[in-house]
Amino acid sequence: MLFADLGGSRLKLARVEAQGWDQVADRLWPVQPAAEDFAWLSAQRAGADEPVLLSTTRPAALAALADFLGPALRRAEPDDVPLPKVTTGTGSDRLLAGLAAHRLAEGACLVADLGTAWTLDVVDATPCFRGGVIGPGLGVQTRALAEACPHLDAPGESTGVLPTSTAAAVRAGTLEALAAAIEGMAARYAAELGTEPRRFLTGGDADVLAPLLGPAWQRVDHLVLRGLAELAAAR
Repeated sequence: MLFADLGGSRLKLARVEAQGWDQVADRLWPVQPAAEDFAWLSAQRAGADEPVLLSTTRPAALAALADFLGPALRRAEPDDVPLPKVTTGTGSDRLLAGLAAHRLAEGACLVADLGTAWTLDVVDATPCFRGGVIGPGLGVQTRALAEACPHLDAPGESTGVLPTSTAAAVRAGTLEALAAAIEGMAARYAAELGTEPRRFLTGGDADVLAPLLGPAWQRVDHLVLRGLAELAAAR
C-alpha cells in the first residue's frame, strides 16, 4: 500500500515494508495536475492496482486524484483515525500526526507542523486529541508581506536581539515571531495539561524553525505518513 499526504502545496508519498520505510517522495502538486504530475505518481506506485491511502484537506485536488486513481484510492477520513477527539471539523492530517506523535511519545505530546499552514496541536495521555491552533506558514507570511510591501527587503540574518536592518526586522517579524508564538503557546498548553508533554516538530519548514526553538523539540519527519501507517495497521 502506498501512503499519500496531500498538504497545502505538496504531495508526499511513502511505503512501509517489514524493514521500515521503503521510500519517501514528494512533489509540488497543483489543484489541476498535468500529465507529467500523474506520470510521476504512476512511477512511484508498485503497480496500477496498488491501493493508495490518502490524507488531504484539499477538495479540488482530491477530485483530480480520485478521477485518476479510481477504486485504488482510499481516503483517510477524520472519523477513521483511531484517536478520540473533543474537537469539531478537525482534518485527518492533524489527527494522523497526533496519533503518530502519541505512539512515539507513549504519552501526552505537542505537535508543531510547519507547512503551507502551521499548526500546534495537543494530544493528552489518555490519548485524546484536545485541539490546537492553525496559522499561515512562513512562505504564506513572506509572500503576503512582499506583495503588500514590495519595498521591504527579504528576510535576512540578524546579529543581535534587536534588529538593526530592514532585512533583519522582517526575519524577526516572521521566523522569530513564529518561533516565539510556538514556544509561548506550548508553555500554556503544557500548563493546561498539568504535565510536560513531549514536543515534536515536523513539516517542510521544520529545519528553518528548529534553531529558533528550545532543545525540548524533537524533529520527526512525515508524521502524517506515519499516522497513515498506524491507521492501516489498525485496520
